[in-house]
Amino acid sequence: GPSEEMTRLLRGLFDGDASVRGRLAELVYAELRSIAERELRGLRGRTLQPTALVHEAWLKLALGEQQFESRRHFFGVAAIRMRRILADLAPTLLQLLDLPKPKEMTGESLIVT
Repeated sequence: GPSEEMTRLLRGLFDGDASVRGRLAELVYAELRSIAERELRGLRGRTLQPTALVHEAWLKLALGEQQFESRRHFFGVAAIRMRRILADLAPTLLQLLDLPKPKEMTGESLIVT
């Protein structure tokens, strides 16, 4: 399946086979999109699309210095980053929807008034 193919491609990449990059990127993107859809499922009135969440998480992962021990580790960190992005956006979304912010929510809206 896809996970076995991804593992094989990762091994190839680590062994110096640059020709696997394109297919590996397709598989990683598909898996990240699946994670994003799962993270966004159930959010009523959501304004953020899975693609935007994937792109934001990818930037944070790509710009980070973290080393990943395995495929599972990478996607676990990606899911955590997506949840953090959603948490960071929550105060802004509440303000846009003109809803009160719960007192437990410590973040601030990104909208400058």
